[in-house]
Amino acid sequence: MYGIVVTEEFPLSRDEWMAYLAEREIDSRTFFCPMNMQPFLRRQQGFREVGCPIAEALWERGMYIPCGIDLSAETLTEIVDVIRAAAGVPT
Repeated sequence: MYGIVVTEEFPLSRDEWMAYLAEREIDSRTFFCPMNMQPFLRRQQGFREVGCPIAEALWERGMYIPCGIDLSAETLTEIVDVIRAAAGVPT
């Protein structure tokens, strides 16, 4: 997986980035939900509320973009170009 953490310097929020990519038929997904926030684990006997601020912040701001051995170099370049253009970075 190739992960991106969307910081304040980005012109869009993580959710806005994901919507922008989806409009261009580029899949993305959020980072995995931290263990302390997993609904199943929260319902288990003995669960204790424990804050994990770094993991929670990464989950709220992180997203994965496509990667894999089945993607061509051309497709990867197109994905990067779309992201760079939206961020105002010259391609």
